[in-house]
Amino acid sequence: MAEQKFPILTNPPIKVAIFEIRFKNESQVFPPSLEEFNNYFKSLFPIVQNNINKNIEINDLPNGETSFNITGQEINQIRYFSSDKTKVLSLSKDGFILNINNSYESWEDHISLFRSLWGQYSASVLKNDYSLLRASTRFINHFEILNLENPADYFKTTIYADENVIPAPVNSFLFKYNTVLNGEDIQIHVVQGFEPPIDNKTIYMFDIDVISIKNFSETELWSKFDRLRELKNQTFFNNLTDKAINSLL
Repeated sequence: MAEQKFPILTNPPIKVAIFEIRFKNESQVFPPSLEEFNNYFKSLFPIVQNNINKNIEINDLPNGETSFNITGQEINQIRYFSSDKTKVLSLSKDGFILNINNSYESWEDHISLFRSLWGQYSASVLKNDYSLLRASTRFINHFEILNLENPADYFKTTIYADENVIPAPVNSFLFKYNTVLNGEDIQIHVVQGFEPPIDNKTIYMFDIDVISIKNFSETELWSKFDRLRELKNQTFFNNLTDKAINSLL
């Protein structure tokens, strides 16, 4: 089946875009030696932050008092930030995640960056000694709508009730649904909702998370992301009315 064609948006509502790879690291060593990897992209991500796990040991003393000791401190995640903090790369023992916050340019630009970073990390740090477990992409969209009266004017999947069931207009709601493409072992998680308006402006959240849940090979990785993108676009555009799409053109 040919891929659906969708309009190019001049005003996309994307607030956060996430690209993620989960893997089994055969060495089980974290943090690994990152010197070569750090040198590769330090101009793009100059700010480094380590998240540290701390275990608290509690002991009852003979005099009835209790002692507390912090033991087993270890780094469980390393995060790299761009200078403006709009891009964040997170590394963990089994995860590799790129967050794009409020600076979305295009899928091609960001997947190219993600692919380059992963190629360097998998070769220089993991030494290609790993197996892929999962790939996913998540897009959190915020629609700013003035004087929202009926969500169905903008969205095709929304709250519904028979007449007179709800005695007054709904000014906030939240719901989630999941679908599974069994033939492809892909899940799509969608969250939609909004809070009460401020100055007649409603922020409507449309959160789409598309996840490949089946092990696959390295040669399949980027075609897998192409498929995730296709499903993400279908979920997004097919849920919007013409009025919603026109507001983004």
